[in-house]
Amino acid sequence: MEVLALTILISMCLAAIFIVCFIGELKKPRKRGIEHNALMPLEDDTQPAPHTHNAETITDQQEKVQ
Repeated sequence: MEVLALTILISMCLAAIFIVCFIGELKKPRKRGIEHNALMPLEDDTQPAPHTHNAETITDQQEKVQ
């Protein structure tokens, strides 16, 4: 019987934690819609590599080819 009481106690604590977290999420102000947040993992957040060639190195390479 002690195991049953312990199981019920732990279940009630987990349920209370869930309810508190759920209400906390509902009260947060939203800047974006639900659909936008769902698609965020699909956004390309990689930045392009910096351009390292300048005009002098390009003309030097062209002169070597000719």
